Amino acid sequence: MNKIVNHSLFGTFSFNMKSLYGRKRIITDSYHNDLFFLVPVVFSGLILLAGRYNWAENYQKYSIRGYVSSAFLFIFMIPLIYFLLSDFIPKKRKFNRIITFLVAIWFSLPYHWLNLEKFYYYQERPIRYPPYTNYPEIQTNWLSFSEKIRKDMPNEIIFFLILILIGLLAFLFPYLHAKKKGCKKEELKKRAFIFFLFLLILLQTFFHLSFRSPYTYYNNFRKPLEWKFAYDSYLFPNLQGVVNSDIPIFTDIEEHFSGQPHETNTLIIRRAFPFYINSQFSYFFNRYYSFLILNIILWFIASACSFKLGNIWWNREIGAYMAFFTSCGPGFIMFVAQPMSYLPGYASVIIIIYLFERLIIKRINPTIKSYIFFGIALGFTFLTYDLFSYIFFFLLYAKFRKQSIPKLSLSILLGLMISLGFVWLQTNVLKISLNNANSKYLSESIANIIDLLKKGSIGEIYFLATNLFGNFISLLTKAFLVITFLLAIFGLFLICDSDKLNIKILSLLLILPVFMNFSILYYGRTTFPAFYKGTEYMSDYPRLYYSAYPAIYLLSAGFLFEVRNFFLKINLKWAGDFIVVGFLLLVWIISNIDSFGYLPQLYFYFGYSYNGFY
Repeated sequence: MNKIVNHSLFGTFSFNMKSLYGRKRIITDSYHNDLFFLVPVVFSGLILLAGRYNWAENYQKYSIRGYVSSAFLFIFMIPLIYFLLSDFIPKKRKFNRIITFLVAIWFSLPYHWLNLEKFYYYQERPIRYPPYTNYPEIQTNWLSFSEKIRKDMPNEIIFFLILILIGLLAFLFPYLHAKKKGCKKEELKKRAFIFFLFLLILLQTFFHLSFRSPYTYYNNFRKPLEWKFAYDSYLFPNLQGVVNSDIPIFTDIEEHFSGQPHETNTLIIRRAFPFYINSQFSYFFNRYYSFLILNIILWFIASACSFKLGNIWWNREIGAYMAFFTSCGPGFIMFVAQPMSYLPGYASVIIIIYLFERLIIKRINPTIKSYIFFGIALGFTFLTYDLFSYIFFFLLYAKFRKQSIPKLSLSILLGLMISLGFVWLQTNVLKISLNNANSKYLSESIANIIDLLKKGSIGEIYFLATNLFGNFISLLTKAFLVITFLLAIFGLFLICDSDKLNIKILSLLLILPVFMNFSILYYGRTTFPAFYKGTEYMSDYPRLYYSAYPAIYLLSAGFLFEVRNFFLKINLKWAGDFIVVGFLLLVWIISNIDSFGYLPQLYFYFGYSYNGFY
């Protein structure tokens, strides 16, 4: 009997060793195969990319800038896309390679060699649209059911119908396939809910186009209405495609990547990644269309990531509430119709947190590959929004979840090398002079804090400290239009921890980076020239702190879950459902009521902390 057992154990051990060896060999072969695929694709892409630009003497300087900048991001982006596809769709290697190859071709398409330059959209149009002057009245174009609505952009109905059709096809085929395979009802409901979020985002985007975009109209209220002040630019003729007049700061970076022959306004070049993406499409189409699609996609991905994270951290119901809040979040509504970096910046917060959870935290022993590609994703995140304070979140959360801090530190270092390396490339290789007028607010704040500590002004430090938390709470209240912030406060005191995580500690870690940013600007007392009169402090802009939404929406969702759970326990499920639906509907109404001309000050206060003129 012992011999049989021993033999059996030895046989099992021998089989496991063989399997393990075989698995290692398969993994090694897989790495080699991936490299054999990626290296030629990236190398070929870099060669083709040279054919995108005009290398004639009077264009050469700008073509070098466009090529070097694009090539730097291309080298990291293509492997990242392939890795993420392989991670999300592991059994479809051929499909993943086809998609990666097509993306590489599109992002290196040699316009000049293929004589596609004649299709450059802005060839016979002004690159920079000046603001209109001498307005007869402030233009708003609020939605109304009694009057005909002026079109906000050409082909508006066709544009949204195409997006709805694409979304329907993307939902319907997987839904029918899942139904045919006999997926559970819960899985089918999840897919239907995700499609509902997409439609909700499209509806709210339509509500906030052009003149109804808060970032377009809110400046109208910074000066007395009788002054008829407007800070608007137009991307289409006939008063269509209205955007905030800061637009040249952002379009310059797109044109930097496409090698257009003019000097680049580098004020926002540290956030270049969204414009690298959009420049691949705005070359052929009006950037209002292309960036609107990019913003919608990123907003949808952010909502899907909220759904996933809520489920990972707690349960599917929490995920659904979080996703709904994100899908009607004021920060996304504020900027969805603006071809600028703000919405991609907000979306990148929850996307990189989800990737961190998926690639590092959820894995018992993450591979070096996971750390490398998380680092690359983090680098692109830093090139989208100023999220450097989130380094502390990643380190603390990793410690909280018992992951390797040294490995993660190297991953973060890679991300910093990519983001800072891109900026270094502009200054030290391409010899471009950077405009630091925007980024100086942070450096000036730090310098002011150091000066404050050196002078030893205890009284001033104490005075600022007494208002620190009150000001932060006030700003968050405005950033979240009161309702979801109040729900989050209730949730902080009422929720019980999930079986998976200590939600209160997680929420504290999620909000810590935003509080750190606020504290630096608040103690730094850096000022900004006011539009109307006086001086504004940079710390007093509520929109700077909307990136706290993962924490706020997690706590708000927790509160709704606890309310519904309470009524469920006392056999009053209908009452719990009624209250939850009522709160969700209220949040949606508050977020969208401005598009009908009611309470536009909600979004004015999202941007500023003082009273405007209504």
